[in-house]
Amino acid sequence: MPPITEEFLEWARPPEAAEQGWDEARIKHFEELWRKQELFVAKVKTAFSDVVLGNGVGLLEANAIEDCRDPKKWQEARGKDERDSWEAIPEDALFYGRWALCFTDAEGFRFLIPALMLGDLTGDLDGSVVIHLCNTRDDRFDRLSKLSPVQLEAIIEFLQLFLDDPDAEFHHDAIKESLAEFWKPLLQQRIQEEQSSAPEA
Repeated sequence: MPPITEEFLEWARPPEAAEQGWDEARIKHFEELWRKQELFVAKVKTAFSDVVLGNGVGLLEANAIEDCRDPKKWQEARGKDERDSWEAIPEDALFYGRWALCFTDAEGFRFLIPALMLGDLTGDLDGSVVIHLCNTRDDRFDRLSKLSPVQLEAIIEFLQLFLDDPDAEFHHDAIKESLAEFWKPLLQQRIQEEQSSAPEA
């Protein structure tokens, strides 16, 4: 997905739009997508505002687990991981660790997913997070066990944003399948679990 910014929208309007072969409807579509992205960023920051890594597997440790079999290297990387604020993870670290979700745990997934979603939204991560979230057949539910319904809703909205992007059409079928068969049922299951465990008034 291209980074939809005010600067991008200015560039996408005439006369540059004519050079791209874009009509007014396509320009309006990008403007609406930009508004949705702005709302989504705010939603993610709210949904994951208090999330810390805790004792989870962070970005650098996950990279080390992927790269080598030496537990000493894992521990060295663990000591360097950002643990307090997912917004403080450097962009270049996110790019290098964009497959970290495959090697983290429940706390790490909850900590890393907001940073990785926002990075993928701007096109900096080459669609890798979308690919990971669509590859749910072998996903471990325990790795998603820390996600609240509001956080799951943010993941669903993230995938739906890519459905609105004509340039991400390659991913559309996989996104639709994962939403219908995995993410939306998981959200409903998590809501029911919370309702059943809530104390009676």
